[in-house]
Amino acid sequence: MPWDELTRSEQRLLIRLFGGGSLRNQNAADIEGLSRRGLIDDAQNLSMPGLLVLTLGMREQQAAAARWRGESGACAPEPARQQEPSR
Repeated sequence: MPWDELTRSEQRLLIRLFGGGSLRNQNAADIEGLSRRGLIDDAQNLSMPGLLVLTLGMREQQAAAARWRGESGACAPEPARQQEPSR
């Protein structure tokens, strides 16, 4: 399931869980949607599929931001350091 198919509130809940938060006092319909998709487990913790969806979504957004800034996304090699002349 792609990140973009989640509602913004469902995305926020996954981010909240990733940061160590809980789903206490959150929208029950959003929690049910995440549970039905298998993105959270029975104890309302982030599941492995949920972690995968979250990390892939973060990578896609980082790549889009890099493209917007005009970066290629590839790491450029460091310029060679000039050696100081021996004395």
